[in-house]
Amino acid sequence: MAMLKIMKIMAAGDTWLEGRVEALLLWLEEWFSVSQKWAERGTMAVYIALILVPRSLEPAQIGLKLGLALLVGSMMWFLHRKPEAVRRLARRDPMFGVVRAVIAAFMVFLSAEIALMPPHNTATAASGLAQVVYLVFFYMTDITSGGECGRKRKLALEELKKMFGDLAWIPKPAQVPG
Repeated sequence: MAMLKIMKIMAAGDTWLEGRVEALLLWLEEWFSVSQKWAERGTMAVYIALILVPRSLEPAQIGLKLGLALLVGSMMWFLHRKPEAVRRLARRDPMFGVVRAVIAAFMVFLSAEIALMPPHNTATAASGLAQVVYLVFFYMTDITSGGECGRKRKLALEELKKMFGDLAWIPKPAQVPG
């Protein structure tokens, strides 16, 4: 009975987090014209920059951080390159939802453990923040916009149509024989 309750909480958390990340992507698209592709790449860069913060300047520590950045960066690039059909499947399939929920619970636990673990320094704060950034990235890779324009762009196009008419006077690109 307790396990069922935990699973319901995790499923609700998964749905909530997925909605928040989708709202973030929509907001970035509408207000800053940042596409999902570039949002994912930016998130990857932020994550790698955060995990590269070393605890000490020992060569072994720096080498370990560089190896970790290379390993996780290549895994993130693989997730970033998922085709749209796989992303759509991941949103509909309940098993993918369970996997996302388990990974989200682990990342939240890891971030909380890092935040509560003394001593606090720049490296631990960066590491805790990096786990949250990775979680957002992980949810981004299961969302697909389907190439739809944002709401603000549609409104801007409507304003242009009001100002200049139906825009039929703008030359169309030449048709390529095919």
